[in-house]
Amino acid sequence: MDKPYQNQIAHRVRRQESAPGLLKILEWSDKKTERGALLAFIEIETADRDNANIVKTLSSELSKQYFNALTEANEFAFEHALDRANIALKDILLSKPKSWLARIHLAVMAVSGSEVHLTGVGR
Repeated sequence: MDKPYQNQIAHRVRRQESAPGLLKILEWSDKKTERGALLAFIEIETADRDNANIVKTLSSELSKQYFNALTEANEFAFEHALDRANIALKDILLSKPKSWLARIHLAVMAVSGSEVHLTGVGR
């Protein structure tokens, strides 16, 4: 279900090897549902011991909540998954200074047939 994204987009994204922080491109799909796929681009500019935990929490909550949503509408399933991911991240982010939030950039996209739902935080 959760795998590093392995297509042209992943190959075009470049990051300086000496740059601190983290960049992840993830894709999820579930053949048992008709929800299509979820994609996430996650960049955290600073090196931090919580980076891996933040990505793991986002990955787990987004995929679990989107593909297991009770609604048939993909848009509502997407919004629900984003809400649950925000709640799950709350405890981790409360320990960070407010300025830290300017260092995380996130784009999440749900694609199913001709439907595309997109959200972003940061730049």
